[in-house]
Amino acid sequence: MCFIVSILHSATIMNLYRPLVGQSLSTPTDPSSECISAARSCIQAAELIRERVPPSHHLAFCVQYLTISGILLWTMEDPQTEKPSYHLTDVYQALQSLIELECVWPCASRGRAILERLLQHPRGDASSYLPSLPVLDGLWDPFPSTDTDMAFGGL
Repeated sequence: MCFIVSILHSATIMNLYRPLVGQSLSTPTDPSSECISAARSCIQAAELIRERVPPSHHLAFCVQYLTISGILLWTMEDPQTEKPSYHLTDVYQALQSLIELECVWPCASRGRAILERLLQHPRGDASSYLPSLPVLDGLWDPFPSTDTDMAFGGL
């Protein structure tokens, strides 16, 4: 269970800092380095879970966050550099972990396919081969905009 908590902690840090990447903030921490560090921690913890975590919803979370970590590190790669950085090495480690997890959790093949697809293309032109997500109008609107009074009768 310790591995699961470690991966969930890393995933939480990635989710908190990811929207701030690229913004200039007056904080002592750099959102990019926090995201990269959390993604690398997630990948390192995932290398240890195959033999220790039984097939369950916990393993599904691990596979999901392992895939997200690989994608995050791939997007942080600088397309202008000639030699690949350590980010790509970590993406390949995430890919290897997903391949190993397929024997225990077959759904890991979807995450593996996503990372393989990303690694086949140079980072510079991501928009041409990553599918765009449909716009979901009103998804984040919890209440419809109506003029009804929200009275709680009898409560």
